[in-house]
Amino acid sequence: MARNTGKGFRVGQQKNRYQQKNLLTMLFDLFDGNGNYLRSKKSKGKFKGVETRTAKKPPRR
Repeated sequence: MARNTGKGFRVGQQKNRYQQKNLLTMLFDLFDGNGNYLRSKKSKGKFKGVETRTAKKPPRR
């Protein structure tokens, strides 16, 4: 179980989560282990403690 330290970083990894960069919005999207979309990050940068994966298909235009 991941937990926040209050110092700007997280101890541990979030299980059954991954993130991918959305090339249309240039922000990171968060998905659960089954590939269901959860949310997008509102600010720049990555989610803390979440695995980053590359997209399997190119984005729709």
